[in-house]
Amino acid sequence: VSSVKEPMLPVCQADKGSNGFRNAVRSSRFLYLIIFCSIGILRLNFVVLSINTQLQTFFDSHEASALSLVFSSLLPWGGLAAPLTAYLLDHHRHLAYRVNLGLSIVYGVCLAAPSMPAQVLAYVIISVSRQLTYTIVFALTSSLFGQEHLGKLLAVNNVVVFTVGLLQYPIAAAVGGPWLTSWTAADLFMTAIALPLLLSNGGL
Repeated sequence: VSSVKEPMLPVCQADKGSNGFRNAVRSSRFLYLIIFCSIGILRLNFVVLSINTQLQTFFDSHEASALSLVFSSLLPWGGLAAPLTAYLLDHHRHLAYRVNLGLSIVYGVCLAAPSMPAQVLAYVIISVSRQLTYTIVFALTSSLFGQEHLGKLLAVNNVVVFTVGLLQYPIAAAVGGPWLTSWTAADLFMTAIALPLLLSNGGL
């Protein structure tokens, strides 16, 4: 018996001309996608920025060096997630972003734990998360708003992602202060900022 695929998400009706672009940018669905991507990439960049310092805090020098090598070795293999990404977007498109959020929460909690197995699990998830995040945003933006303004919409998304990403530096600098007393607190904070995205989907 052949399986029935879920219907494609509807393309925004006002997708032609400058009014279509303005309507898309102002829509709650596009705003959600921007926030989803911005927070996801901010968290991933924060990990890359701070991982060696965190490992030196949690582990002795030998363990920290080994884990740092594992982390850097796994990052280039994120492309192996392509079949999973394709399956999610083909069969469960409306759940793909929730799966990504769930995985990001798992890796955030694992990073906060001074455990080598937890750290390795986090690195595996992190290695696939960046591609998964960008692919989901590209696919949903295309499905929801059509092709005419896709380039401009993705450009807007990238500008916001870059701007929000700059927050990684003051957040890292705040570790050890009264607001983020430790790297564990920082990891849990970075995990917590993704939780509201699970409670509201912007109409997706």
